[in-house]
Amino acid sequence: MTGARNGVAKLLKDENPWILSFHCLAHKLALACAISADTLDYIAHCELQLNQLWKLFENSAKRTATYLKVREGTKNLTLNSGGRKQVAKKLKKACRTRWLSLDKSVEAVFVDFCAIIETLEQLKTEPTVSAADGPLKRMKKVKFIGTTYILHDVLPVLSQLNKRFQRGNVNFSHLLPAIKAKHAKLNRLKEDKECLKKLQNDLAQNGRLHRCGLTLSDNKMQELCSLMNRNIVALQDNINNRFEPTLPQVSAFSIFDIADLPNESDPGFEDYGQVEIKIISNHFYGTKKEEEKKMKSAKLLAQWENFKFEMVAWKKQVPQTLLQPNDRSPEDTNILTTTDWTLQRLLARCKTYQDTYSELLMVAEVAWTMPLSNCWPERGGSAIKRIKTRMRSRLADDMLNALMHVPEVESVSETRASEGERLSGNESQEAVDEIEGNEVDADARTEELDASAISQPETDEKGTGDYK
Repeated sequence: MTGARNGVAKLLKDENPWILSFHCLAHKLALACAISADTLDYIAHCELQLNQLWKLFENSAKRTATYLKVREGTKNLTLNSGGRKQVAKKLKKACRTRWLSLDKSVEAVFVDFCAIIETLEQLKTEPTVSAADGPLKRMKKVKFIGTTYILHDVLPVLSQLNKRFQRGNVNFSHLLPAIKAKHAKLNRLKEDKECLKKLQNDLAQNGRLHRCGLTLSDNKMQELCSLMNRNIVALQDNINNRFEPTLPQVSAFSIFDIADLPNESDPGFEDYGQVEIKIISNHFYGTKKEEEKKMKSAKLLAQWENFKFEMVAWKKQVPQTLLQPNDRSPEDTNILTTTDWTLQRLLARCKTYQDTYSELLMVAEVAWTMPLSNCWPERGGSAIKRIKTRMRSRLADDMLNALMHVPEVESVSETRASEGERLSGNESQEAVDEIEGNEVDADARTEELDASAISQPETDEKGTGDYK
């Protein structure tokens, strides 16, 4: 879709150079993490090992039971059946098509590393389980657990940003600050190396991992420090490469955020939005001739200077629920932002403003129709797995379509209530009494038939009534 040579976005730009191609924010971040992992061989090796560990326990209830038993012993837990099911779900699959799965998989190994190693050692002694020998040799190393500690510190930073992008109602003005904040957080992790200091304490005599029998030498410490630095640098470079080409143009649409507009008497009101308007002009008019480019850019700037005063008047009409985002639920992704409110109001008056703000309306249409994330349709596709599971992978489309549509079945009580509503007063009460009386009579007749069947003796063929 977004290939630099033959992608759909590239082919469309060849026909129309001012098209703004912007890949989904969550996809961009996931691809940046995946590519950075591929550039470091050992990070990719750890990701593969996490998948193999998940498959080892996922396909065998007996191995999972062994793991649960060891985990109860290491943590002095007593679990019921419900608790066992929750513990069994701790091992997660590190799948690249699921943006946050690698973080969850690393967290599971980070928490239960000793229990996993002891389980693999027990499975190794069984002659029928030869698949545990390889994972045990590769995981029971200081470098592997050190890499797990590194990923356990780095991946949550990206997961928080990913979750924020997945909400779908991200404001244009929040994109660049959010990415810069995560860059600063990664730089602090690279300088402090707190995760490696914690690893050193956990491997000590009274540490959390002392039973594993691993020691952290100075050479291994330097190797892990170098790996952490290279991992963070690769992440930052890939994030920049993914976001930098279109991020300035997209962030420039933040001028439509009416909440950030200064008051008319403030010193910054006169210069507000001028830098962003120049960025937008260079993108949409950059391929035009020089004279036409200057004319279009000046026209857009003049329209923006007038529109700022329109926004000042509109600011008094913005709903308070939009101006106070802290009162919203984090799961609510359907509430408009202040930018959406401004764009919607401007485009609703497009016929009125067609002559006054012709160039600005074109920019507003692009900003309004461009989604920052397409996570919501993919959630619908993922929900199909609730019906079309791995054990039902050959389910035909017509059957799948039938199972996805559940008919509304009216219960007996609702039927009786609807029948009672059609009657009024005494008629309704008489109808209910009649139904209940019929049910009582039917039950009485059934009991009489059962009693007669028990008390009546069996007769022979001549009808003498003698017992056989």
